[in-house]
Amino acid sequence: MHRSLRAAMPIVLAAIALVACVTGTEEPNVGGTPVGRPGSYTFSGSGVQASLTMIGTAGQLEIENQGATDLGAPGVAAVDAAGNRVNASVANAAPVSAGSSALFQISFPAGFRPGNYPTLRLDFGGQDFGTLQRTA
Repeated sequence: MHRSLRAAMPIVLAAIALVACVTGTEEPNVGGTPVGRPGSYTFSGSGVQASLTMIGTAGQLEIENQGATDLGAPGVAAVDAAGNRVNASVANAAPVSAGSSALFQISFPAGFRPGNYPTLRLDFGGQDFGTLQRTA
């Protein structure tokens, strides 16, 4: 009995090691902008420069409105492959005046599963501006 246990031990240890290698705390990413792990994201277009730093399901959004018109209050949404959206809460969301910059804290709702939503979208006043691109 002890010999068969010793013979099986390397197989058991290899299986444990394999599980340890493929099991992690981060949600799987299926492409697009990976959400839910530390990282930086940017958007540039229409006179707007935006940068987002995410850690888990929370982040900091910095907006520079270099355009000639005011922007509505910012919003960030995670979007899955089927187009389903989960909107982040933007603390103290407010319009961003032309020629000014602003800093906002964002967070996704409790229970949000970031790996299911590979894309981050930026909007102002409910108008979609585009995808935030991962930079780091």
